[in-house]
Amino acid sequence: MSAFNGKWKRISATNVDEFVKASGFDGEKATKLKAFLTTVENLEELMVTDVGINRKVYINGQLTRELNTNFNEPQEKETLLGKSTIIGKKISDNRLEYTETGSGRPDGFSVITIEGDKLILDYTIGDVTCRRTYQKQ
Repeated sequence: MSAFNGKWKRISATNVDEFVKASGFDGEKATKLKAFLTTVENLEELMVTDVGINRKVYINGQLTRELNTNFNEPQEKETLLGKSTIIGKKISDNRLEYTETGSGRPDGFSVITIEGDKLILDYTIGDVTCRRTYQKQ
């Protein structure tokens, strides 16, 4: 699990337009989601343990979001996709999978893999996947 831990700079995002449509959002919420997903140079700091994830998101050097997820106690939290709850997880040395449910939007399935010095996050809603790639800092 230590392969996940550290600071990661986003270097690319693919299939963002289709993913935003699949999220079911429009207007201002869709605009914010698209802006967040397409902004490269975002920095994320992860700490993954057997029981959860601590994720800090920095935009333009400013801490904008901190998400703490306990896999053993699903909890509702506010995200760009609205209120969501992380449920279930499967974790190995270089792969983490979990499902995110939320009110007013489709459920999402995330797979985070480590490939060398890259972290790849595939987030799927329905049959649409948005891939974000990060470089270890």
